[in-house]
Amino acid sequence: MAWRRIRSPVYLLSWCLPLAAAAVLALALWPVYRESVDDLDKQVREAIAEEIQGLDVHYHEKGVEALTETIELRVRAPADPDAVYLLSDADGKMLAGNLRAWPFGVPQRETPWFSVPQPDSLELEGRVFELQGDRLLLVGRRSPLRRIDQHLRAQLWSATIFGLIACGAIGMIAILLFRWRISKMATRVDAIESGDLTQRLPLSGTGDELDQLARRFNSAFDRISTLVDGARHISSAIAHDMRRPVASLRNELDELSRDSRLDGASRERVNQAIERIDEMLATFSALLRLARIEAGSFGPRRDSVDLRAVWQDAVDLYEAVAVERGMHIVANLQAAMVIGDRDLLFQIAQNLLENAVRHGSGQIDVGLRADARAHLTVRDHGPGVPPDALPHLFERFYRVDMARTSSGFGIGLALVKAIVELHGGCVSARNAEPGLAIEVELPSP
Repeated sequence: MAWRRIRSPVYLLSWCLPLAAAAVLALALWPVYRESVDDLDKQVREAIAEEIQGLDVHYHEKGVEALTETIELRVRAPADPDAVYLLSDADGKMLAGNLRAWPFGVPQRETPWFSVPQPDSLELEGRVFELQGDRLLLVGRRSPLRRIDQHLRAQLWSATIFGLIACGAIGMIAILLFRWRISKMATRVDAIESGDLTQRLPLSGTGDELDQLARRFNSAFDRISTLVDGARHISSAIAHDMRRPVASLRNELDELSRDSRLDGASRERVNQAIERIDEMLATFSALLRLARIEAGSFGPRRDSVDLRAVWQDAVDLYEAVAVERGMHIVANLQAAMVIGDRDLLFQIAQNLLENAVRHGSGQIDVGLRADARAHLTVRDHGPGVPPDALPHLFERFYRVDMARTSSGFGIGLALVKAIVELHGGCVSARNAEPGLAIEVELPSP
C-alpha cells in the first residue's frame, strides 16, 4: 500500500518538484559562484604581480640594499595592508619585511606560486624568488578568497536547501489539499455505495479537473438514481397491484380445498398451491414494507427495546420449525437495550432465523452481546456461499442459485439491511466455514 501510494502521480510530483527546483537553483547559482571566486583570485594575482614588478625594478637597478629599503618603506607605509614581504639571507636571517619568520608551509626555494591557508580563515598567496647570494624574497598577500569561498559555498547550499524545503512544503500542502478533497469525495462515494443515492460528490467551485470529474460522476449518479428509483417503483407497484388478484385467487383456492368432491391427491395439490401463494403474498408485503423504508416514509417508533427478549421470542417461535427440519437452535443472548421499533426489530430476527433454517443444517448459533453497540450474530452450518456472492446478499431479488436452491425470492436479507440502516446500524455477511454468518450491529442508547 505504501509503495503504491509513493508511485502515485501526485506523490511523484511532490518529490520531483523540490528536487527539480533544487537542481535548477544549484545549476543557476554555481556559475555565479565560480565566476565570483575566479574574479577574486584574478584580482589577488594581479595585485601581487604589480608588487613584484615594482620590487624587481628596484632590485635590478640599485641592488639588494635598494630592495631592502623599498621593502621597509612599503612596510612602514603600506599601500595595501594585506601585502606581505619577506627578504632573508642564505642563513635564513630576516633582512626586511613584515613577517617575523618564514611562514609555515611555504617552500624555501624559488616557487612560481604558493597558496597556504592561515588560521584566521585567510589564505597566504604569492611567489618566492631566489636572489644573488642565496637570498630569498617572498612577495605575497593575505587573501580573503578562502573565507569568501566558504561563505559563498554556504550561501549556495543554504539557497539550495531552502529551495528544496520551500518546494517540498508547497508540494506537501498541495498533496494534503488534494487528499482532503479526495477524502471528501470518497466519503460521499462510500455513502452512495451503501445505498444512499441522494449523495453527490462535493464541488470546490474552482472548476478545476477534480470539479470536472466530480460533475461527470454526479451526472452518472443522477442517471443511476433515476434507474434504481424506477426499478424500485416498478417492483413496488407490481407488488401493490398483484396483492389483490393473488389474494382473491388464494381465497378461491381455499374454498376449492374445502370442496368435498375433491379427492385426496387433488386437495393436496391445492393446499400446496395455497402455500406458494402465501409465500408470494408474504413477498409482496415485504416488498411494500421495503419500499416504504427506503423511501423514508416508514418512521420507526423510538422506544426502548429489550433486544434479548425480542430475540428470545423469535428463537422460541422458530425452534419447532428447526427441529422439524432436523436442526436445533443454540442461543447465547446477553442483555442489550436499543432504541427503535420493536416490530421492525422482531422482523430482523424472523428473517435471519428463517434464512438460517431454510439454508442451514445441523446447528444454528444465535449470539447477542453488548458493549458500546449491540452485536447480533446468526450462523447456520450449511454450505455457505461463494465469496463473490457475499457483497450481493443484501440486494433485493438476489439469490445464490448454485448454493441455495430452496424456495425464496431474495427479499428477506434486503429487508433486514433496510431495517438495520433505518435504526442507524450496519449488517454484514461472511463465510463461517462451515455455514454463513450474518452479523448485525445496532447503536446502544
